[in-house]
Amino acid sequence: MCYGVPSVQRRTDELTPNGGCPSIYTAVNASCSCLSSGYSDTDTWEFHVVLRSGESNSSYPTTLTSSDVLAIDSIRTLLVPTNLTTLRIIGDSTYPQTISFVPQDQALPGSTLPIAAVEDGSIAITTVHLENIDMSSLTQSASTFLPSTTLNVTLRNCNMIKFGFDFFEGLDSVQYLDMSSNHLTAAYVGSSIMSACSNNFCAVQILNLTNNSISTFPTVVFNVDNLQEL
Repeated sequence: MCYGVPSVQRRTDELTPNGGCPSIYTAVNASCSCLSSGYSDTDTWEFHVVLRSGESNSSYPTTLTSSDVLAIDSIRTLLVPTNLTTLRIIGDSTYPQTISFVPQDQALPGSTLPIAAVEDGSIAITTVHLENIDMSSLTQSASTFLPSTTLNVTLRNCNMIKFGFDFFEGLDSVQYLDMSSNHLTAAYVGSSIMSACSNNFCAVQILNLTNNSISTFPTVVFNVDNLQEL
């Protein structure tokens, strides 16, 4: 629809479509805004977002740029180019924005909800940075959220309390992990059962758990042989 660049889409019966969608979507009162600048010929996509509230039709031009703050209420699995290595989504607020994530493919089984996918070829994302996005429910219900190629993960100020068993499914090579400014009560790195690491984060070298709700020092992280900085 937007020749490989991302888009913002809205559907409402209350306002006139902006004419930016294919006719089949315009016919059902959808408006589309292509992000025409800042997302082509680059290995990094960065979005600044806020939770959408009541807006006039003028808030939905047919084109937007990477410098615009996007007023949205959900993020559908992003179809990314095979050369994209960095994905950042930042809530443009002090407080986590209650923006939901939904799958691109509604036929995906169970709780599978990838943040990004490619149509053809292999995904190349190595860095995922999410900040000021409320993920308190998502982390407990979704699975296979991050690409298996991810090496650097930032989930900062995302109102996270705990993780479901499959949220990090497929990850085994993460080297940088920042989960600061959340409400976690455990480290989720290392193992308290044995003297060796036995979870997804055995390759972590840098771990940031500052400003959480961990009451005692998480000695389990010392089971991670590669850990260099805590």
